Amino acid sequence: MLELFRQKYTPETLPYHLVVPSLPGFTLSGTPSVSHDISQKDVARIMDNLMKRLGFGEAYVAQGGDVGSRVARMLAVDHDACKAVHLNFCPISRPTSAVNDSALSEIEQEGLERWESWKATGTAYALEHATKPGTIGFVLSSSPLALLSWIGEKFLDWTDTPLPLHTILEASSLYWLSKCAHSSLWSYRHVWVIRSFRQYAILQALLTSHLR
Repeated sequence: MLELFRQKYTPETLPYHLVVPSLPGFTLSGTPSVSHDISQKDVARIMDNLMKRLGFGEAYVAQGGDVGSRVARMLAVDHDACKAVHLNFCPISRPTSAVNDSALSEIEQEGLERWESWKATGTAYALEHATKPGTIGFVLSSSPLALLSWIGEKFLDWTDTPLPLHTILEASSLYWLSKCAHSSLWSYRHVWVIRSFRQYAILQALLTSHLR
């Protein structure tokens, strides 16, 4: 998103105030206390308070992707000063009425194929973050090569076109130098944790059915 602003405006012609905070536990923000389980709802409250303290208590717009997309949606629902949101990540379930894909455009059908492929082979990282954040956190915090591999594959696999190497190295270095490889995983616990053996059994049945 910031690159689009850089391409269209100069610092002198930029018509907006852009505030780019790091979420708690990520890069330039502090590490949340391990004695308090901070949720994404807490993060939304913190972000709203930040915007008010910066002078935007009347109105602001939030943009979010990945974890930030959930925070942005909570801002829109729970905080009156957030007047609109822009999301570049917003997964939804397929409607039960959507049984015929023939009317979809070629790019929409390709998108569905990528979504099905990602569900089958690309979600293991999130389950690892959610269910074993300490284990994978120790691994990523102890080796810059492991961290680069973990982050770099997402930049290569999830983008429409592979990003330049220096962009991947820049992002990975920021996580390494700010020592947040472990704490940046914690928020997944509130979204992905499977809370019962019954839910686990349902998930396994769905995956087995999908892979047949």
